[in-house]
This record gives sequence, structure tokens and C-alpha cells, in this order.
Amino acid sequence: MEKCVYLLDEILSLNGSDVKAIMDSGLNAQELIFSDGDYLQECLKLDKSLVSRLSSLKHLIAEISLQELRNKVVIKGTKDVVKYLEVTLRTLSVEHFVVLFLNKGNAVIDYVDVGGAYDNVQVDYRLIIKRALVSEAANIICAHNHPSGNVPPSIQDKAFTTSLKKILGYLNIRLLDHIIITADSYYSFVSRKRAKYHSLTDEVSGSDDAIKSK
Repeated sequence: MEKCVYLLDEILSLNGSDVKAIMDSGLNAQELIFSDGDYLQECLKLDKSLVSRLSSLKHLIAEISLQELRNKVVIKGTKDVVKYLEVTLRTLSVEHFVVLFLNKGNAVIDYVDVGGAYDNVQVDYRLIIKRALVSEAANIICAHNHPSGNVPPSIQDKAFTTSLKKILGYLNIRLLDHIIITADSYYSFVSRKRAKYHSLTDEVSGSDDAIKSK
């Protein structure tokens, strides 16, 4: 924890009260950075300025992770997606829905993050279709988090995935996978399997179904 505070001090220029508040929170670095701002401020009583700086750091890390994903030559399988999206999705207190738009070689050419509510996300099919047509995507991968920790897809998740796949099919666009991410595991619709990962720096474990180019 002391190392975590030292690194945050180097990045955020902490003062004495900030350091004490972080130490008293009992959160590790990942939890501290990616926890909901209202929770940090209202429940843990962290200073508004500190919460704002932590939020800025979170957005920077998220942007770097997504940019790395965008810069990958090709997405070869579910692990490639989870490795980057887990950074931003696994610790969020509300559901978020992310769509990756890929070309024929499965390189990421665009993405969109749809903010959600406490336990569900209402996603407009038209938003996905419009973005896919504008970016001239050939393939799409969807992912969203379950803050509850329950990794199996809900009835709504299954219905949405089936409908989206059918609609995209009419436009000759493939839905390659829909991934559900929780704090300690993820579920892939394409393999219908649950797998676990250990930390943000570890390679995700479990078998991986390759995502083939069109």
C-alpha cells in the first residue's frame, strides 16, 4: 500500500490529508482509481479535489488501454479483447456497454462506450448500426460489465445478442463475440464458457476461441 501511495504521490501531488484518506480507505491502487467517484467522495469521504484527480487518472488509463487495443494489428481471440477492456470495465459500479468496430482483418478501427445505469444498459441498435456503417466495419465485438459479479448472461443479454447478430447479418456485418466482464472473471458468448483472470497485469487464463478474419 505504501508503494501505491508513493506512486500516486508522484502522479497526483498528494498532500498529507490525501495520503491519510487513501491509507484509511483500505483500497488497493486498482480499486482506488476505478471506484465510482460518488462512492469515494460520499462514502469514504475523500476530498473532492482528490476524487477529481483520480477520475482524470482513470480516464487517462482507459484511453491508453483502448488506444493500445486500437493499435493492435489484429484481434485474434477473446483474450485480446478482455486483456484491454478489463482495465476499465471490471471495477465499475454501473454497467457500461462497449462496442469495438473491426475491419475485415479484425483490426480495431473504432469503438464506442455507452454509459449505463446501476444494473442495466439500454443500448440503441441504431447507434451501433450507424457507427458501423460510418466506420465501414466488417465485424463487431460487444462487451459489457456486470457490477453484481454474476457472470452468466441474463435473459436480456441473450435476447439482445441474438437480435443484434440478426440485424447486423442483414448488413453483411458479423457479430464476432459478446463478452461479459465481472471483477474476477468473464463470459464469452462465442465459446459459451466462463474464464477467470487474476490481475490487470496477468494474461487471462482459460481456453480461448480464435476469432477468424472474414
